[in-house]
Amino acid sequence: RFDFSSPHIFRMLDEAITFMGELKGFSPIVCSEGICSYYLGGELDEIEPDQLLDMRGESCPVPDIQARKTLRKMNPGEILLVIVDYPLSGERIPASVQKEGHEFLKKVADNYGDIKIYIRRRENG
Repeated sequence: RFDFSSPHIFRMLDEAITFMGELKGFSPIVCSEGICSYYLGGELDEIEPDQLLDMRGESCPVPDIQARKTLRKMNPGEILLVIVDYPLSGERIPASVQKEGHEFLKKVADNYGDIKIYIRRRENG
């Protein structure tokens, strides 16, 4: 039996997900080039993300860890949009990023099972 909240297990999972991410190409999309409007489905939204991380098709803890890694690389105050289709990720990501001091802005679920999570990177550190 493993305690998945253990720092040692979490570090192993983090390293494994990093390796998988390199193979699968998990990387955020910079929204300044307008490509994010495609992912937003043309909806008018008051929150404009700076980066988008599409994690559809992945289950926990992959989206959670990738979202936190992406936030670490972003500039303070920038907004990350994470799209998931795994319901547990839709619950875990807001909770875990808030524990790290980031601001959870909004979560929107659509009729197709996609969940869009908007997060503002913390200002300090």
